[in-house]
Amino acid sequence: MSGTLVLPLPVGDATTEPGSRVAVDAVDVIEVSEGLVTAKHTYLDSLAMLRQLGLA
Repeated sequence: MSGTLVLPLPVGDATTEPGSRVAVDAVDVIEVSEGLVTAKHTYLDSLAMLRQLGLA
């Protein structure tokens, strides 16, 4: 997943600036019951994102 921050991202005492770009691994887990989607969960490598933003 990749993207550009539109708003500042506060993390603890630090904040990133809008316009920062990130690209991280992510996976979607979709639960289906009787042919219907019952849940969707997205998991991403948040530590990699924080490192790219200079926050970890």
